[in-house]
Amino acid sequence: MKEKYIYLLTLVSLCLPAYSQEENHHHHAHMEHSSHEGHSNHRLNQPLNVMGAHTHPKGEWMFTYKYMHMKMDGMRRGTSSKSSSDIFDAGYVVSPDDMRMDMHMFSFMYAPTDNFTFMVMAEYLNKEMNLDVKPGMAANMTNNGSTRAKTESDGWGDTKLMGLFAMTDHASPHNFIIGMGLSVPTGSINQKDRTPAPGGPSRNYLPASMQLGSGTWDLLPSISYEYSWTQLSLGSQLSGIFRPGRNSREYSLGDQVNLKQWATYQLNDIISVNAGWGYQWQDYMGGKQEDILRTPPNPMLGDRTIPTAFSSNYGGHTMDAFAGIQLHGGEGIFEKQRLAFEVRAPFYEDLNGYQMETKYTATIAWSLEF
Repeated sequence: MKEKYIYLLTLVSLCLPAYSQEENHHHHAHMEHSSHEGHSNHRLNQPLNVMGAHTHPKGEWMFTYKYMHMKMDGMRRGTSSKSSSDIFDAGYVVSPDDMRMDMHMFSFMYAPTDNFTFMVMAEYLNKEMNLDVKPGMAANMTNNGSTRAKTESDGWGDTKLMGLFAMTDHASPHNFIIGMGLSVPTGSINQKDRTPAPGGPSRNYLPASMQLGSGTWDLLPSISYEYSWTQLSLGSQLSGIFRPGRNSREYSLGDQVNLKQWATYQLNDIISVNAGWGYQWQDYMGGKQEDILRTPPNPMLGDRTIPTAFSSNYGGHTMDAFAGIQLHGGEGIFEKQRLAFEVRAPFYEDLNGYQMETKYTATIAWSLEF
């Protein structure tokens, strides 16, 4: 699947220059029948979960702060929900019960030219996972008799650098962008916390799902297209995360391919609403997580410790729907500001092995252009 995606990126990249020349040739004739201001307004109307789908005019800066809250609850295998009892019956001693992740994102964008915008983004994460421990002997031997446990991690995550190449003019109703990015492994993959263990809870390495970064230098290609009328715009983005090599703990998170499509409607000069859907495919984890407890202290307890310790329980297919609202400044000191809110939830999950179910993701953001 990775080869097909790279081929598509190459094919579209070869076609874009020819498209751009044709677009510039017909642009002035088209603009006689369209609203110049209406097209410009759509440049910052993309949904919050779509990254790298807009650029800026030469010399313009933009700062954005985003807060994202994600809630996961219950377990799943393939397309079927599973209980903690099902996880224990499958040979595991510990089962994730619920998880939350709070992420604070800080990004700067700057356009040295009309056709190129640079972006850098840093993120701070806080994760918390509640666990169920198999009752009886397992709880007695690993968790002082308790059937509940909790792990936490927090700190700075990976840093993303991205170059966005605008293939069309800013005044055009067409918005065609190629993105080329790099994720720098600034997030820790050595987070520890007290976990159920032989003889009772002790500080151990947390599984990859509770770490703060990937530990690898990841490639972030994307292609985005949006067409804008006076009030309505329709957009689509194809993006990916490719992770060459493995990190210092001898594993790599699975590669990803993402497709997102959306519609935005400008209600008035200040308010716009958007809605859309997304598809994500993620490969299995590569390698094995070093220094993770995988085997219970007694074979009578089960074959394995917890699903998140095993590579076969990562990746799969997910489809979600999202909707949002955005407020675009107005006049005076608010003219260059934007406030946005979005909610996203999956309607289809086909997950590899045993994994947690995602319930929803909520995001709020504030932006300032200068």
